Amino acid sequence: MTSNYDRYTTAETVCETFQYNVKGKTILVTGPSITGLGYAAAAIIAKFQPKTIIFLGRNEQKLIEAKESLLKINPELECKTIECDLTSLIDVKKAAKEVLELGLAIDVFIANAGVTNSPYTITQDGFEVQLQTNYLSHFVLITQLLPLILRSELKRVIMLSSGGVIWGGVQWEDPNYKKNEYDGHAAYAQSKTAMTLFARYLAKHYGDQGLSAYSVCPGAIPTELGRYYSLEMKVEFSKTIGQGCFFDDGSFNYDSTWWSTPSQGVAVVCRAAFEDDLQPNGAFLNNCIVDEEGCPVHCKDPELVEKVWGWTNELLGESLSE
Repeated sequence: MTSNYDRYTTAETVCETFQYNVKGKTILVTGPSITGLGYAAAAIIAKFQPKTIIFLGRNEQKLIEAKESLLKINPELECKTIECDLTSLIDVKKAAKEVLELGLAIDVFIANAGVTNSPYTITQDGFEVQLQTNYLSHFVLITQLLPLILRSELKRVIMLSSGGVIWGGVQWEDPNYKKNEYDGHAAYAQSKTAMTLFARYLAKHYGDQGLSAYSVCPGAIPTELGRYYSLEMKVEFSKTIGQGCFFDDGSFNYDSTWWSTPSQGVAVVCRAAFEDDLQPNGAFLNNCIVDEEGCPVHCKDPELVEKVWGWTNELLGESLSE
């Protein structure tokens, strides 16, 4: 389908266009803080009569807030909440089991939860925290929930990637920075590159079963995602590249043209989730359009697409079966 979509397109516009694919569907979203993009997407989707929205998040209070806020938008919506700390694979597998026990076919899985440029941290499972939070835990959730996804009508998997993939690819031999000096931006790029490659792998190997998977870049949205950026980094970025996106005290300058609104940011999520037969399957979307040319080679190399599956399984090892 051709369109006139761009960075100014809103999620409302997209969902209205494809409301027949939203109505009656079940959508799972990770990371539903009401200040973030996961909730922003869910709140707009809720206006178009989905049947069920499932929230996975680590903070019980934030889950409650998200559910209560969503039900104010659509009181007839069925909203399920499940606690899930992505820095703990035990917790991730427990959450996956709870979702399986719901028995609901999942039309759209939105891998939204994430962290960026965090201080060097190794999780209790032994992985660099951005790699595990952004990629490995979503890998576990998706692979364990594939039967529910494949049982649904839409069969969509949406990975929240980033323009930050240009900062580097997967460190195949040293993903946890045990040997090399840690770089928060490179670690973030690694996790988002892995997500992008995984989307392509799913599209290639499960496309014949009707599954579609996409990685999407929502653009620059003023959320809590950048909480680990120092004041100095914000001010320098604002003055050099970011078109005055931060004030000198580090607060957001919402009038800056650098920022998109949350609705504009999640328009690309909604397009990937609900448009009929969006091609190519496995594509990278940016500014609400398919942007394969803008996707770095290390995010689409066919050999790396194949490599990421075995590499991830080897990395996770026995933790997948424990």
